[in-house]
Amino acid sequence: MPKLIARIDETLKVESYSFMIMDEDGSRNLPDDAPSMDDLIQRLHSPGVWFVAAANLAFVESADDWHVVEVALEKWDEEPPADAENWALTCTAELFASSGRLALVQTLGNRAPKVLDLGETAQVWAVRASRRPGPGRRKVGQKPPTGIEAYRFQFWSQRR
Repeated sequence: MPKLIARIDETLKVESYSFMIMDEDGSRNLPDDAPSMDDLIQRLHSPGVWFVAAANLAFVESADDWHVVEVALEKWDEEPPADAENWALTCTAELFASSGRLALVQTLGNRAPKVLDLGETAQVWAVRASRRPGPGRRKVGQKPPTGIEAYRFQFWSQRR
């Protein structure tokens, strides 16, 4: 039976309809065959695509341009049970993580403080990305609205 090993819950401001999940190594320690950031962005702008992942980086396309999202990053010991009925959109991709330490990053580069430590370096991880509407738009003053959408990213090792 799959077991949840670690989970972090975070909020992040979305800017320009997107945010990222980034390995702490960033553009360092990439495999030779890693696609470029331009290649990833081009894939993200394909019809129907809202999540792409490669080496040390994943891009997420949001449903709204400027708001705060709730995000959960989870590490599992094997593929977690599917629960697509709880999520409006779900897809799976592979992410190479050189340091094994992942953080949420705004499009303009500001990083969220919490880090999901996958506990292994230079590994390929499967990641199930899930998105659903939040409880509803809430706006306070000039701050970005909250409650528009929520995300969950579940990681498990591809090493056998």
